Amino acid sequence: LDLRQTIARLDGEARRLFCETFARAQEKFGEVFKELFVDGEAELNMENPDSPLETDIAISVRPAGKRALSLTQLSAGEKATFQKQLETIV
Repeated sequence: LDLRQTIARLDGEARRLFCETFARAQEKFGEVFKELFVDGEAELNMENPDSPLETDIAISVRPAGKRALSLTQLSAGEKATFQKQLETIV
């Protein structure tokens, strides 16, 4: 194999592994959020799914009874609760 083929193969494998891991993280993220904020919703999304290794990740949450927010817009108490729970699963 030449260098370009090797790089292409490694890039393809990295993309596959990242996408598989991201899908599991999306699912777990939503589950954890629902445990903390009953009837709430949370999503992780790739801003550019065509380039998974270079994309930014958007985090959107909706505690029960509230409109959808970015994670940075949660109240200080909501952030602290969520951060503590995330630490237990990471």
